[in-house]
Amino acid sequence: MEGGWRIIKNYNQIVANIKSGTARIYKEIYGQGPTNLYAHVWKDVLILKMEGVLTKLEQTLLSSVEGEALVYKIRDHFVSNFFISGGGTYKQWLEEEASNKMESCSYNMDKEKNTLYIFFIFENKLLKEV
Repeated sequence: MEGGWRIIKNYNQIVANIKSGTARIYKEIYGQGPTNLYAHVWKDVLILKMEGVLTKLEQTLLSSVEGEALVYKIRDHFVSNFFISGGGTYKQWLEEEASNKMESCSYNMDKEKNTLYIFFIFENKLLKEV
């Protein structure tokens, strides 16, 4: 059973570090962090669910077609530069935290739920079997 406890501890450590680091870095950039952040690791996949991510300005803009297009354009730019291209510090930090190279990243934003879902695929499994 000792090996089983090590896997759980490693999983919990990875998830806790990713959640706290993501919230901190997100807050530095947007001025506010998500109200809730959930992380799940499965094989080579990391899924983040971030609730309460829209700023008051974004929420206001989402009430019009033009504003919605602007919010999505800004978010696309943010995800592309911050998560995917490595232009931001987050990609480098996440790859170091995961001890793994990111292959791809995609996201979906649910404006009604004020929730951002981010999906990361890594080169290798994030958890090593013990």
